[in-house]
Order: sequence, then structure tokens, then C-alpha cells
Amino acid sequence: MQVHDIATLSTHVRSFARNASLTPREQDVLLLLATGTCSVGELARALGIKANTVNNHLKGIFERTGVASKAELLAVLFADATARHAATQLFSRPPRVLVAERGPKEQQALELQLERHGLSVQRFPDSRPLTYEEVIRLRVDVVIADEKVARPLMPRYTHEEGGDELGGQQGPGYVVLGSQMSGTENAYGRFAWLRRPVTNDRIVFATLETSLSSPYERSRLVRVPIDVSAIVAGSMWSRLSNLSYGGAFVELAHEHLRDPRNAEVGTTMQLTFELTPREPIHTQATVLWRRDAPGSGRGAGCGIRFDNLSAENSERIQSFVRTRRLEALAAAVETRPRRAVELLKTSAPQLLA
Repeated sequence: MQVHDIATLSTHVRSFARNASLTPREQDVLLLLATGTCSVGELARALGIKANTVNNHLKGIFERTGVASKAELLAVLFADATARHAATQLFSRPPRVLVAERGPKEQQALELQLERHGLSVQRFPDSRPLTYEEVIRLRVDVVIADEKVARPLMPRYTHEEGGDELGGQQGPGYVVLGSQMSGTENAYGRFAWLRRPVTNDRIVFATLETSLSSPYERSRLVRVPIDVSAIVAGSMWSRLSNLSYGGAFVELAHEHLRDPRNAEVGTTMQLTFELTPREPIHTQATVLWRRDAPGSGRGAGCGIRFDNLSAENSERIQSFVRTRRLEALAAAVETRPRRAVELLKTSAPQLLA
């Protein structure tokens, strides 16, 4: 295995091991297993310790990860890498982004943040001013531009096509940064204004939204896994395991909710939950669908829509979802999960032998 491949697996394994609360030596054992060193004797020689000590480390790893064998351990590692990889699969390829900020320092900082979250930054190599024709030639998906430099980079309809208006269905999407504008988008969802001052994280997320063309892709972007306690109907404890801008997945944890006659599709319920300590969110919710029997590793529960969120609570939920999604994308880029999945596949025959 190449040195850079070992580094890729090491990054992923160490992240997995921290989440499982493994000791540093147990992490070393796990990394050797992931790279194909499988027998107790080989592990002992590689680490310079006795075979009995290796067995003790393996026992500790099995207990903390809930498995009973090296093969099961590989399966758990593989599932974790696959889940991290899935976090990056909002796109068939990384969106290509061109940044035209008003200052070189601001532009460099934003480009680094875009790349940190898996987007591909396209740089214009020339010193002459950018034009819309150059943008098209670069074949970018999204242009991020300050309002003062945005206009020459954008298409215009002719009067015959509907008037002298900015925007259009063809070509890239645009994220325009300005001090006199409020957030909006055009009919095609490919055009967003962001009012300054605005954080680079908010710009990155707007770029992700603008790069997606279908409602399904956007719904995946703004839906994140969570594990949050909730109170249903004022007294019944449950949990939220999925959250989006407009709704959540509520587990059927309470006996009353598990009764098929309760929480039926179309019924409403009062829901209270916290995303940050001591800041409860109260809302009425409507049940959109229900799953009574667990399946495919998913528990019983119902999908609900938030009906009467206040503007403040709506913004809190959106901010939470954006932060979680960006954290997942950054972590996935850092651990290179796709390559980790490929490398773990090569370890499978050895661990199963």
C-alpha cells in the first residue's frame, strides 16, 4: 500500500476511533487491521508487543464498537466510510466555482473555504477584466461576485426575449454579494443575493444551493441527521433523528405514539425540542407519512412538517442545518472517504481469511 494511501486510511481510522473512544494503542491496532495486517502474530510483531496484549486490545476494540470479530469490525469501518462518502454525494462531481470578489484577500479566503468543503475553484489566469463570454468559456457552474463587478459577468435577455433583465436559465448560477440587497432568487433558483456583511460559510452554502438544479437535490442538501430529544403533545418523550428546514423525522419512542391509531397521517401535534441548551423551539406539526415497522436499518417513526414556526425559530433551524451540512462536507473532504472505502475493500479478503 502506498504511503499516501496509508495516510488516507489513517485519517479515517483515527476519526472513527475517536468517536468510538478507543485508546491510542487500540487505534494503532485498528489501523494495522485496516491496512491488511490481520493475524495476531503479525500485529504483535508490528507493534513490538506480546500476542496476549494484542488480544486484549482487540477485546477492547470489539467491546467499544459492538462487534465480535475482525470481519465485523471491517464491516463497521466500511459502513462508516460509506456514510462519510455519502455526505459528499450531493453532486455527480464537485461544482466548479469562479470567485470575483472586490479584494484579493477576501477572494483568497473565500476560495480556501470553498475548497475546504469540496468545491472546485476555477481561477481566471488572465489579468484583463472578466466578461460573460469568458465565464461561459470557463464552463463554471456558479459565479460568486461582488455587486460592483457582477454585472459584466451576467447574461442579459434581449428585448425580444422578454426585456433587458439580468439572469437566465442557461449558463452558470450566480451568488451576488452586496450591501443594498436582500436575499432572493430568480425563477430558476440559479440566482441569489446575499447582503453584506456575510460570513464565508453562508456564501459557501448559498453556492451549494445555487449549484443544484432539482428540488430533490436541494432537499437532500438541507436535510441532516441529528439525535435530539423532543416532547410530543406536551408530555410524550421522543427523539428527532433527521431535521430539515421545514420538518423532521420523529421516532415512535413512546407507547402512545406506536399505537397505529395515534399520530396518523394528516394529524397535527405540538412539538418541542432544543437545538441549543435552554433555547426550546415550539411548533405545531403535521404528520406527512408514517413507518410503523423498522426496516433497512431505519427505526419506526413519522415524517412531520413544521406548520407555524416563528421567523426566529425558522432562522435558528436553517442556521443549524447549514452548519451541520458544512461540517459533514468538510469532514468528508478531510478524510477522503471515497478512497477510504476503496482501500477498505482491498482489506476485506485478508480480514475474512
